[in-house]
Amino acid sequence: MSLRKIEAILLDEYGIQVSYVKVSQLLTDMGYSKQVNQKMLQAGEPIPDRDEQFGIINNLAKQHLEAGDPVISADTKKKENIGNFKNSGAEYRKTKDSRKVWDYDFPVAKLGKVNPYGVYVLNSNTGFINLGTDYDTSEFAVASIVVWWDSCGKNSFPEARRIYITCDGAAVIHLAAGHGK
Repeated sequence: MSLRKIEAILLDEYGIQVSYVKVSQLLTDMGYSKQVNQKMLQAGEPIPDRDEQFGIINNLAKQHLEAGDPVISADTKKKENIGNFKNSGAEYRKTKDSRKVWDYDFPVAKLGKVNPYGVYVLNSNTGFINLGTDYDTSEFAVASIVVWWDSCGKNSFPEARRIYITCDGAAVIHLAAGHGK
């Protein structure tokens, strides 16, 4: 609940008039703080070999890093509506010159959504995002990795003959490069 919501409930249901600022102070004094949810609970049956699987993936990644091979992690990111929508967060702008956005958050069919696909390069701790407006498919994932390779990877790893890729669900792809591609 927001502090203002607690303030309203205290007044409406209990007849206690207190400001949301005081509610914040009281909660802090009682040992409460704002916290985000943590994905820590197992949904469904645990995978018995999960730690072993990640250990194998980690060891292979280390071997490839030591050999100078590109090691990347590829993953799709949150899809976003295309348009002049409000986004969470803040940006620095001139005083009293906030960005003006649409007064609604309904998607615009003719604009669609953008599908960001990320490639994280473990070797250099860098990232690459490829944006597409088509569907989030395995073909788009492969195309995104190819775009990363053509625009960044082959220049960063001119001697590479293979790439080690981890993907969603800890799937691993071990590709041998041929003819500089």
